[in-house]
Amino acid sequence: MSSTRSRAPIVSGAIAVSVCCTTAAVTSDPISEMMGIMETLAVPTLSPDPGQQAATGGVQFTPTSGVTQELAFSAIRRVDGSAMGEMQTAFLPPGFSADTNHTSIVCLFVSGNRATMVAADRTQDPNSPFGKFTLVGVTDNGQGNPRNPDTIAFLDARRFSFIGSLPANQLCDAIGAPGGAIKVTRGDIQVRSS
Repeated sequence: MSSTRSRAPIVSGAIAVSVCCTTAAVTSDPISEMMGIMETLAVPTLSPDPGQQAATGGVQFTPTSGVTQELAFSAIRRVDGSAMGEMQTAFLPPGFSADTNHTSIVCLFVSGNRATMVAADRTQDPNSPFGKFTLVGVTDNGQGNPRNPDTIAFLDARRFSFIGSLPANQLCDAIGAPGGAIKVTRGDIQVRSS
């Protein structure tokens, strides 16, 4: 990646928390916000080995539906192409309890500052071509740039005719890295191409 921004250290290990969603105070430090969202949503931060690609994020955003959402993820693509990681999404409708979805990363594709991840519902075989998948595209536009914030997009699986014909762990390579369209309002996304 050609970005010159400094990166916060990523630590190994799980962060265990029993509460959910938007309890951390808003700060002006995107890295602290990212780590707070990841901690709140109980997503462990993975540390890539040399040569591995990675995408990590803890973000808050409001899509066109108007319902604020949080997303935390940590994914690694190993040199052999296999992936590991977790993703947790929280929908935060005003006046209601948070609705969360915890999934396992089955593939990761990185190109420059963009990454695509496919995550499978934790109750299914991650290599099955059928079932419930979450497809997410993210763009890392540097840290703390309000004029060009990081972006995220949930991708519609119906756009990709090959879903159902490929094993889940090969979907990301076929999709590519379309990037995101929704601006992140809090937190940070970090994409590492190797």
